[in-house]
Amino acid sequence: MDGVQLTSVMTAHRLLCYRLARTRQVKIEVEDAMDYQAYVERVEAHEVQMRAVMSARGATHEMAALSDAGLGWMSAQTRCIFCRNADKCASWMADRDTAHNPLDFCPNLGFFDQFSEPKPD
Repeated sequence: MDGVQLTSVMTAHRLLCYRLARTRQVKIEVEDAMDYQAYVERVEAHEVQMRAVMSARGATHEMAALSDAGLGWMSAQTRCIFCRNADKCASWMADRDTAHNPLDFCPNLGFFDQFSEPKPD
Protein backbone atom coordinates (compact mmCIF):
# COMPACT_ATOMS: atom_id res chain seq x y z
CA MET A 1 0.00 0.00 0.00
CA ASP A 2 1.58 3.27 -1.07
CA GLY A 3 1.05 6.76 0.35
CA VAL A 4 -1.85 7.55 -1.99
CA GLN A 5 -3.68 4.35 -1.05
CA LEU A 6 -3.00 4.95 2.64
CA THR A 7 -4.41 8.48 2.40
CA SER A 8 -7.48 7.09 0.60
CA VAL A 9 -8.02 4.52 3.36
CA MET A 10 -7.76 7.21 6.04
CA THR A 11 -10.14 9.53 4.17
CA ALA A 12 -12.64 6.72 3.67
CA HIS A 13 -12.43 5.92 7.37
CA ARG A 14 -13.11 9.51 8.37
CA LEU A 15 -16.15 9.54 6.10
CA LEU A 16 -17.42 6.24 7.51
CA CYS A 17 -17.08 7.45 11.10
CA TYR A 18 -18.93 10.64 10.25
CA ARG A 19 -21.75 8.72 8.60
CA LEU A 20 -22.02 6.32 11.52
CA ALA A 21 -22.17 9.20 13.98
CA ARG A 22 -24.77 11.03 11.91
CA THR A 23 -27.02 7.98 11.61
CA ARG A 24 -26.73 7.25 15.34
CA GLN A 25 -25.27 3.79 14.76
CA VAL A 26 -22.42 4.86 16.99
CA LYS A 27 -23.16 6.98 20.05
CA ILE A 28 -20.64 9.62 20.98
CA GLU A 29 -20.72 11.98 23.92
CA VAL A 30 -21.03 15.29 22.09
CA GLU A 31 -23.81 17.72 21.39
CA ASP A 32 -26.63 16.38 19.23
CA ALA A 33 -26.20 19.28 16.84
CA MET A 34 -22.56 18.46 16.05
CA ASP A 35 -21.76 19.91 12.65
CA TYR A 36 -19.42 18.42 10.08
CA GLN A 37 -16.59 20.89 10.76
CA ALA A 38 -16.60 20.11 14.49
CA TYR A 39 -16.52 16.41 13.70
CA VAL A 40 -13.62 16.80 11.27
CA GLU A 41 -11.70 18.79 13.89
CA ARG A 42 -12.33 16.02 16.45
CA VAL A 43 -11.14 13.31 14.05
CA GLU A 44 -8.02 15.27 13.13
CA ALA A 45 -7.18 16.07 16.77
CA HIS A 46 -7.52 12.42 17.75
CA GLU A 47 -5.39 11.32 14.81
CA VAL A 48 -2.61 13.71 15.86
CA GLN A 49 -2.91 12.49 19.46
CA MET A 50 -2.89 8.85 18.39
CA ARG A 51 0.25 9.31 16.31
CA ALA A 52 1.94 11.13 19.21
CA VAL A 53 1.09 8.30 21.62
CA MET A 54 2.33 5.74 19.12
CA SER A 55 5.58 7.65 18.72
CA ALA A 56 6.00 7.87 22.49
CA ARG A 57 5.48 4.09 22.67
CA GLY A 58 8.07 3.52 19.92
CA ALA A 59 5.55 2.49 17.27
CA THR A 60 5.22 3.85 13.74
CA HIS A 61 1.88 4.58 12.15
CA GLU A 62 3.15 3.47 8.73
CA MET A 63 3.50 -0.14 9.84
CA ALA A 64 0.31 -0.03 11.88
CA ALA A 65 -1.64 1.42 8.95
CA LEU A 66 -0.79 -1.63 6.87
CA SER A 67 -2.10 -4.17 9.40
CA ASP A 68 -5.06 -6.16 8.12
CA ALA A 69 -4.96 -4.23 4.82
CA GLY A 70 -5.73 -1.02 6.70
CA LEU A 71 -8.60 -2.40 8.79
CA GLY A 72 -6.50 -2.63 11.97
CA TRP A 73 -5.55 1.04 11.65
CA MET A 74 -9.15 2.03 10.94
CA SER A 75 -10.37 0.13 13.99
CA ALA A 76 -7.70 1.76 16.17
CA GLN A 77 -8.63 5.20 14.85
CA THR A 78 -12.30 4.54 15.55
CA ARG A 79 -11.52 3.47 19.12
CA CYS A 80 -9.45 6.64 19.57
CA ILE A 81 -12.02 8.99 18.04
CA PHE A 82 -14.79 7.71 20.30
CA CYS A 83 -12.61 7.15 23.39
CA ARG A 84 -13.84 8.53 26.69
CA ASN A 85 -10.30 8.91 28.04
CA ALA A 86 -9.09 11.81 25.88
CA ASP A 87 -8.27 13.89 28.98
CA LYS A 88 -6.27 11.04 30.52
CA CYS A 89 -4.47 10.59 27.22
CA ALA A 90 -3.55 14.28 27.06
CA SER A 91 -2.28 14.13 30.65
CA TRP A 92 -0.23 11.03 29.85
CA MET A 93 1.33 12.82 26.88
CA ALA A 94 2.13 15.86 29.02
CA ASP A 95 3.81 13.77 31.75
CA ARG A 96 5.38 10.99 29.66
CA ASP A 97 6.44 9.32 32.92
CA THR A 98 5.37 5.87 31.80
CA ALA A 99 6.85 4.14 34.84
CA HIS A 100 4.51 6.01 37.18
CA ASN A 101 1.73 6.78 34.73
CA PRO A 102 1.02 3.69 32.60
CA LEU A 103 -1.16 3.89 29.51
CA ASP A 104 -3.44 1.11 30.79
CA PHE A 105 -6.60 3.17 30.19
CA CYS A 106 -6.00 3.21 26.41
CA PRO A 107 -8.16 0.85 24.32
CA ASN A 108 -5.41 0.82 21.66
CA LEU A 109 -2.51 -0.16 23.93
CA GLY A 110 -2.28 -3.71 22.56
CA PHE A 111 -2.47 -2.45 19.00
CA PHE A 112 0.32 0.10 19.60
CA ASP A 113 2.54 -2.46 21.27
CA GLN A 114 2.29 -4.77 18.24
CA PHE A 115 4.20 -2.14 16.28
CA SER A 116 6.62 -0.96 18.97
CA GLU A 117 10.28 -1.72 18.68
CA PRO A 118 11.65 -3.79 21.57
CA LYS A 119 13.37 -1.60 24.15
CA PRO A 120 16.99 -2.48 24.95
CA ASP A 121 17.59 -3.84 28.45
